[in-house]
Amino acid sequence: MTISNNELHRFGESVKTELWNNIVPFWNTHCLNDAKQINGCISNDLSIIKNANVSLILTTRLLWTFSTLYRASGQSALLNRARDIYRILMDTFYDKQLGGFYWTLDHRDNPRQ
Repeated sequence: MTISNNELHRFGESVKTELWNNIVPFWNTHCLNDAKQINGCISNDLSIIKNANVSLILTTRLLWTFSTLYRASGQSALLNRARDIYRILMDTFYDKQLGGFYWTLDHRDNPRQ
């Protein structure tokens, strides 16, 4: 099966539309709660699981994603979201006493053992 350049271009445009019109707005809206903390878990009905742990992996993936989206678009809202996530990373995950980062925090931003 061969895909024409025209079909490939249309597919690429549909992916960009889905990204910018649906995926980015969803995560920009749902990744942080009103207290500017990362939502560790969102259920299928979009309700926030308030006592969920938050992982370093999720946090750094969000930081990478919003930083990359900002670089691709220049949208200041995405830069602001990346800065919010970086602040969370450094203020809550970074171990100021010993260096390094905690792998997991509970819903009150306390390191998990």
